[in-house]
Amino acid sequence: MSHGRSRRHFLALGAAGTVWRSFFPARSFGSSSSALSLPATTGVAGPVKIDANENPYGPSEKAVEAIQRSFSRAGRYASNTPELHRALCDHHQVDPGMLELGYGSSELLKMAAEAFLGPDKNVVTAQPTYEAPSRYGSVYGATTIRVPLDAAYCFDLKKMRAATNDKTGMVYICNPNNPTATVVSAEALRAFVDSMPPEVPIVVDEAYHHYVDDAAYASAISLAKQGKAVVVTRTFSKIYGMAGLRLGYAVGRADLIGRMTTYKVWLNTNTLTVAAAIASLEDKEFVERNRKLNASARKLVEQQVTRMGLGYIPSQANFLMIDLKRDMGPVVGALRARNVFAGRPFHPLRHHLRVTVGTMDEMKRFVEELRAVTT
Repeated sequence: MSHGRSRRHFLALGAAGTVWRSFFPARSFGSSSSALSLPATTGVAGPVKIDANENPYGPSEKAVEAIQRSFSRAGRYASNTPELHRALCDHHQVDPGMLELGYGSSELLKMAAEAFLGPDKNVVTAQPTYEAPSRYGSVYGATTIRVPLDAAYCFDLKKMRAATNDKTGMVYICNPNNPTATVVSAEALRAFVDSMPPEVPIVVDEAYHHYVDDAAYASAISLAKQGKAVVVTRTFSKIYGMAGLRLGYAVGRADLIGRMTTYKVWLNTNTLTVAAAIASLEDKEFVERNRKLNASARKLVEQQVTRMGLGYIPSQANFLMIDLKRDMGPVVGALRARNVFAGRPFHPLRHHLRVTVGTMDEMKRFVEELRAVTT
């Protein structure tokens, strides 16, 4: 089997991974481009899948090569997990007790809900934001206090602090926020953390961290290093293009990570994914190329929707919230009829359509179809 053919075969297998159906409806799946440079303007004939904030370029070549080298060990339980744990600790300069691995950041958010929430607890979060922590919390009997975003579609930290009470078991901040792609500045987040009761854990979801270019932003990992009650979750699904491989990790104060680890699924990593992750951490060029490709394609969409008379929320991620100035439901249906899969509802932003940034050709196709169904 040639290298090119084996790589395509592996990517096809990864694309067939199970989707969390409580979040996303059934839909058609198209193959993703594996090119790492801007493709020629040839158009996209098949489905355009830009609804799940995935990376259209897939894993790096180094990650794929690492997986291929590991195939012979696929029949054994992962023995290379400690190697990845050490690599991540070195990457973030943290002690081993401050870091835990998970089956995607989804498992880590579930672990946090299990560790910090319960029937007599609540989780304070925004509206809208990523729903997983509140959904996990409800499974364990916790209530959710949802604080509306401010006028700039950012977390309203003052109101979130006011909503915190003696029943609050956890505060969840998605930074950049999904679905608005806005960020909380480093200064504002530090002030918020300092204002909070010291016994309340603050979980900061940094799934889209690598896409941010706002100079006012900074990772909250530094706060955890300083002993604050902070846990940061990260994923290999976004910038590293490994959504179908499922791997995430959390960095936080050691006692909080210890409480979460109690709820960890045994043997929650696999040999091939771990090998890919280790190789990805070392591939700085791949990360930078993904950032540039994302920024270029996102800029195209911003320019084109502006020409259509539509609006958008300035984005710091690999997705964009477009203000359609009408209900998004019929537009989503019309796009799907044209084999373009974008958006899902985010209450109360019913006029906004969240669009994942795909390849340049995919975004050109999206813009064409959006123009056709909105004019």
